[in-house]
Amino acid sequence: MNQSSSPSSNEDAAKGHKYNKGPLMTIRLAEVDFCRPLSPETRKRLNVLFRAIYWVDSAVDETKGERQNELMRSVVAFIKGEERSFPAHPEMESSLVALKESLEEIPSERKELFIEAVQKIFDYTPILTQTKSTQTFIEAREKEAEATATLVLLVSDELYGHTPFEAFYKKASVMGNMFDSIEDARKDQKNGEISISPLRLSFALVKAMVCRLPQTVAAHPHKVRILGTAVGWTLSVFYGNTKKLLQRKFARPDKKTDPSSLGLT
Repeated sequence: MNQSSSPSSNEDAAKGHKYNKGPLMTIRLAEVDFCRPLSPETRKRLNVLFRAIYWVDSAVDETKGERQNELMRSVVAFIKGEERSFPAHPEMESSLVALKESLEEIPSERKELFIEAVQKIFDYTPILTQTKSTQTFIEAREKEAEATATLVLLVSDELYGHTPFEAFYKKASVMGNMFDSIEDARKDQKNGEISISPLRLSFALVKAMVCRLPQTVAAHPHKVRILGTAVGWTLSVFYGNTKKLLQRKFARPDKKTDPSSLGLT
């Protein structure tokens, strides 16, 4: 990766910290909770993967319409080995170069499954953006999360095929995606990334998470501890986000406030 595409500003450093959370949490979960030590090679591939996921997701969110579709097609083509360049997204391009090199270290059949999972993730992007149905949104978010979890498993020699870890990791990824959707609902609607009222979506997501919580906890080897963590996290995120949304919904607009800017229509 050349120096020009490396995080240098405080903002980029913060972004770097955000995409570093993924591999750290995955490594801790595998080694501490499931007693599956990971090799240095696997750890490196996880770091490369989560960095690529972050920058690709950022680039896709920033791009709209047919340009977004073309960008997603180009990303898949690049991973397959075709020549592509992304001058508008240098961070994404450098992360994809590293990812492409990393994928050469895994068996070819797993690489093919990896490409299929990436395509599945992109297939759900327009659904998440356009649907006005909370049920459709939640189903698409769930499938997207499972496909993303599959990417992690495919680059991890010690985790791929380990049924107990796979079962929990996919369920936990779904819960994590729903957490993110609750936290980002207002921002996502403002940016045109969702078409559902943030408040309505947040209530539907919490209900979906509560329904999925028993199965997620049951798949973890330390059920009491993970239950306490999940419940506490859910309540914290939901309470904080809902409080903000309700305050905005029932705020009395003054002369300088455009009601359409409240993000709840």
